Amino acid sequence: MINAIVIVVTLFALAFVLVWILRPSFRKWVEAPKYTMLEKEEMYRKHAEENQRG
Repeated sequence: MINAIVIVVTLFALAFVLVWILRPSFRKWVEAPKYTMLEKEEMYRKHAEENQRG
């Protein structure tokens, strides 16, 4: 039973890696939340600096 689980998880991981390599649009979609968070963090930082100045 555990062997079947390991095989299935390994196949899913390999499929994910293949899609990651072969489909740049998928890579962009997966990484989108990271860039959204970074943009919000930058906006927050700028806003905090403006409020500190007065």
